[in-house]
Amino acid sequence: GISKEKLVPLGIPIRPGFALKKDKAEQRKLLNIPDKKTVLIMGGSMGFGNIFRYLSEIENSDVDAQVITVCGNNRSMKSKIDEAGFKKNILNYGYTNNISQLMDAADCIVTKPGGITVSEALAKELPIIIINPIPGQEDRNSEFLLNCGAAFKCTETCPISEIIYNFINYPELVDSVIENVRRLKKPDAAKNLVEFMGKVARERRAGL
Repeated sequence: GISKEKLVPLGIPIRPGFALKKDKAEQRKLLNIPDKKTVLIMGGSMGFGNIFRYLSEIENSDVDAQVITVCGNNRSMKSKIDEAGFKKNILNYGYTNNISQLMDAADCIVTKPGGITVSEALAKELPIIIINPIPGQEDRNSEFLLNCGAAFKCTETCPISEIIYNFINYPELVDSVIENVRRLKKPDAAKNLVEFMGKVARERRAGL
């Protein structure tokens, strides 16, 4: 029931570091990993979602990529990945504060579509591969991203290995997704929000 004139789509505020996009090769060098196609898999601070399952699917596929995993506070998941003996190059984190750097090093991100993570990934111009959306808000986030052509979604009939294979081998597909991501990103949401609030405050003081 709110009129469109009262809605200001400034985006979700994110930390300033996510508004800066750094060179992939340089960040991979700092992380001490090869300069090759890199998939980032995240499960949020609590490590939700079966990261091991998706990692295993990539391991058992012909996908030529390395993987960065972030298990958050899910210590059992981190240990399980550490002890699995995967042949592909895996950089496995528990809880970490260098998500911005990991996004810079990655070519795509596999994640639940939470608002903050999506906003950060869009700011980094990362194509998103959606897994395990929570019913409600995250389902709506998924629909928005998919309808805008800024994301892919893992399903039983469209496994992660197939999505990543297409992503790596069809650069024109990647280019179109990144172009859509650029149209959606709002890296300066916090700055714009403060400026908007200041403008409203000044107008009210002036009686406008």
